Amino acid sequence: MNTYQLASEPLVPAHQHGISTPVIRFDREPGDCELCIEGAFDAQTVGDINPAIEAVVADHPHHVTLDLGGVSLMDSSGVGALLGLWKRMKAYDGSLVIAHAHDQPLMMLKLLKLDRAFGI
Repeated sequence: MNTYQLASEPLVPAHQHGISTPVIRFDREPGDCELCIEGAFDAQTVGDINPAIEAVVADHPHHVTLDLGGVSLMDSSGVGALLGLWKRMKAYDGSLVIAHAHDQPLMMLKLLKLDRAFGI
């Protein structure tokens, strides 16, 4: 298995307020990828997070897990980025799973009925 972690050199710089520091881990052999986001996933940070999402999509994994366990706040910009990732995964028959959503981000996903779409 060829697994490595890019935590020591994040693909995405921390937001000026230290709100977001995404970490990407790839497991390339089975075509899986996990994207972990910490802090806010909102209008202020989505611009910092999008390059990490682009890096995930560029790798064309068959399965992506988006770990929202470290996300404390998600607004419509975060939801838009999440839906953009889902749409791009579907374009090449990939799958997206949302993991560890809790508190406000989970409430947002439930309000929009996205919990059903992602099996949360």
